[in-house]
Amino acid sequence: MSRKQYFTSALPTAGLNYSEPGISISERHTPDCSEVRMGVGLVEKTPGSKVFSGTVDTPLNGTVMALNYVNSVLICHTTTKVYSLVAGTFTDETDAGGPFTGTILNPVSSIWMYDSSATKNYYIFANGIEQPRKWDQSTALVELLANTATKIPDWIAQYGSRLCMYNVTDGGTDFPKRVRWSAVSKPEDHSSSGSGFADLYAQLSDDTSIVRAEKLGDNMIIYGDHSMAIQQYTQATLYPFAFYAAVPTTGLAAPRALLNIHNREHLFLGWDDVYMYRGELGVERVGGVIRDELFDIIDPDNIETSFMVYIGNEDRARLHIPQVGSSVPDVYFEFNLKEKSWTKGARTYSGYGEYQVTTTEDWDGDSETWDDDLSSWNSATTVKGFPLFLYGNDSGEVHQYPSNNYSLIGTAISAHWDTKDFTPDEYRKVMSTWLTLQFEASGNTVDVSYSTDAGISFTDLETVTLTDDLAMYRVDLDVHSSQIRFRFANNTADETFKLRWFEVGYVPGSEWYRS
Repeated sequence: MSRKQYFTSALPTAGLNYSEPGISISERHTPDCSEVRMGVGLVEKTPGSKVFSGTVDTPLNGTVMALNYVNSVLICHTTTKVYSLVAGTFTDETDAGGPFTGTILNPVSSIWMYDSSATKNYYIFANGIEQPRKWDQSTALVELLANTATKIPDWIAQYGSRLCMYNVTDGGTDFPKRVRWSAVSKPEDHSSSGSGFADLYAQLSDDTSIVRAEKLGDNMIIYGDHSMAIQQYTQATLYPFAFYAAVPTTGLAAPRALLNIHNREHLFLGWDDVYMYRGELGVERVGGVIRDELFDIIDPDNIETSFMVYIGNEDRARLHIPQVGSSVPDVYFEFNLKEKSWTKGARTYSGYGEYQVTTTEDWDGDSETWDDDLSSWNSATTVKGFPLFLYGNDSGEVHQYPSNNYSLIGTAISAHWDTKDFTPDEYRKVMSTWLTLQFEASGNTVDVSYSTDAGISFTDLETVTLTDDLAMYRVDLDVHSSQIRFRFANNTADETFKLRWFEVGYVPGSEWYRS
């Protein structure tokens, strides 16, 4: 009689692996998961979000595109308006030339720049459609940036104390490879000595249009959609910049799908993978284990709406993409930069930005009732200075992440994590009897189920009630099959679970399907 044997996995935090079948991956990987993240030796449900600044009851006008925290002022761009947060409420700062006419395909780029002519700083922004604007954060409304009525850039940046424009419609003609720059510290001066432009026909491939520019070290990296170039500051008065070819065959698929991580490396979405760029003449592929799934589900017609978010305090990057049939990003892949692991989730957002807690929450300042407030009072997320990440949607709402509550504005988060497909021998060679599943977990509850057909269908086993501290649990079963995978799930609002270890007990049986 065969003895009971075991498959064991400690620290199952290697993340997704779509590059191999479920029976071939390691015990630390998962063939499928949703709304979980890899913690320190733990799989845990991803936190939720809550409404920010009353925008669910009073939404902003337009689709939220970007939120920028500049000079202690939170500025929000939608496709039609620009707002600033004043005393906890968004105030419309749009000038008389508004509202804007861009769509979700027209991202907003912005800089904070000193203007020596006006002897003050301006917040300058552009959306690739209208004339660029400026705002000194004290004037009632934003203003047109002078001398740019015939210079409409797809992207702007500040480099060498100059306003630099990229992919410029100049005098009514589109120049997709053009870089134009202002005079030193004069963003409205495009005719004096030191201003000028260059068309990068020699540095970028023939089929390339400039998508974005981003600083890396001392250089500016110019991202085209199919190639990349380097812009260097020479400090010469008449010719302040030099341009060089960088990567001839890789480009940026969406202008907002790029992260500048501490000015040391760029993580970005290409047309066939997710890449890391550190300034060399080549790029590193990092999408590997999720690449096939990513490009199988992304909508090619709306890939340009994709965007990335850097959750710096957790050292994670999120790539938000639109699934086939969606015009707005509704799925995200999360990359743990330390562990190099990927997970996946489903949330529908159109834009993002960073902010911080401005006032430490106390009993008197809590707007929620005792029964409704499910947050933890000893959580750092309520302390002044804690980083917040803001998401916006196409309904004009702004949501705050993370929240101590495990729900999305009251809607339950459906989270699950699957084990690999276990089989004691060659694929479908031996029928085994699967008897026990033991695991170490904490939280509220976890629903345990199993699949014998590689995750096509699942059979419920048990809902296990957990405690706040990690403890051991056991679920018994009696399943006769050639393979099995288990799913740990929680689909209940304001509940969570954490998983650190599991062990599958079975008795191997006789060979079958053998002639």
